[in-house]
Amino acid sequence: MTSMTQDAYSDHNIASTQSERVRFAPGVAGHVSAAQMSLLAQAFTQSDFIYIRQIYASGYSGATVLLVSAGAHHPPAVVKLAHPHELTREYQAYQQHVRRI
Repeated sequence: MTSMTQDAYSDHNIASTQSERVRFAPGVAGHVSAAQMSLLAQAFTQSDFIYIRQIYASGYSGATVLLVSAGAHHPPAVVKLAHPHELTREYQAYQQHVRRI
């Protein structure tokens, strides 16, 4: 069952499922899988809810990049979800080619 609640950071209404702590900004819900929601719930266990504010198109890795707020009193954070091998490869490429810049 879906209910509408007020976004803690703006005047937008957000849709949330009663069975999950993950809530979505308009237009985001259909782009986040159940597995990704589960990962977010595990990552933010101390938060009452996880609000996915925005989804970004990822670059070369094919990762899902989200702007997430973990509760009403927490600033937004950028979260990147991908297979661990892809994240490791991207981090190594960053260390090798970008960090020094």
